[in-house]
Amino acid sequence: MLRQRIFISSVMHEYEDRREAVKETVQNLGMEPILAETIKASSGTPREAILDDAIGSCQAVIGIYGSRYGWTGSQSQISPTEEEYDRARKLYKPIYAFIDKIEDETVEAPQQAFLDKVQNWYVGVLRREFSSLEELQYLVREALTGRDLPPRYRKFLDQLTVQTQNLNGLAFREESEPFTPAFDLVLHATSNQFTAGIDNYILVIDGDIYNHQEIIQAIQTWFEEVNRFIGAGFWNARNASAAVLITVSDNPYGHNETNLPYDQRFSTSTRYDGMLVDLQARTVELPSSGRKPWINPLKKAVESAL
Repeated sequence: MLRQRIFISSVMHEYEDRREAVKETVQNLGMEPILAETIKASSGTPREAILDDAIGSCQAVIGIYGSRYGWTGSQSQISPTEEEYDRARKLYKPIYAFIDKIEDETVEAPQQAFLDKVQNWYVGVLRREFSSLEELQYLVREALTGRDLPPRYRKFLDQLTVQTQNLNGLAFREESEPFTPAFDLVLHATSNQFTAGIDNYILVIDGDIYNHQEIIQAIQTWFEEVNRFIGAGFWNARNASAAVLITVSDNPYGHNETNLPYDQRFSTSTRYDGMLVDLQARTVELPSSGRKPWINPLKKAVESAL
């Protein structure tokens, strides 16, 4: 299993004690902290090394945001911190935003506009405030270990892992890395003599946070990450199969079984299905036509996990 890489973003040359506290917490969790000041560009500019290489290869981004907006001398005319945030959003990386309340300082106008953008819950960003270094470390641990998830959702993920450990003869195990940009859980049953060389995946995403188009983009990003990590042609060679479970409680984006996200290119390279899981109503909806032989056993496993 690859070691998770966590990019730590904040205004450079400030908040050193906050950055060090987060770095220490990430290391204690067995993950690799990546900070801008430690990155050396092998080719291109330092900006490209951070935005393309560091953020592109990390599994999550931690943002430490205070009252200062920071330097705006870049070509984009926005601060490096906001550029890092925007790139992580574009790549559908999980973003954990921690707002500094240790010092009671007036927030600069451009920083307030940035914080207003960060604090929009419906763009898939976890946002917490902290008033001490100890609280910051606690919140970082909670976020990176998944303990910050709503209790009902977290319980469902735990139960689903149990219910799918031996599903229809497939031994599903949790796959933590490297391809989980927006998914809270990825379960993987590797190919073997009993599965005729087919790799099977179950992916779970929070439909209360991501809208229809964002889920499609997340699936595409994951699909490309698998190919990049394992090698081009993986899906055709393994005849791989993927099921995406879109979970909702409040369902602000109106997901339903008739509009489950589906990308046509999957049909030529893998067998792909969607499933809508309503945690509040405790119901499971399938699209009108399933394509995998284990879709009905999976539905039963999901129902047992509710």
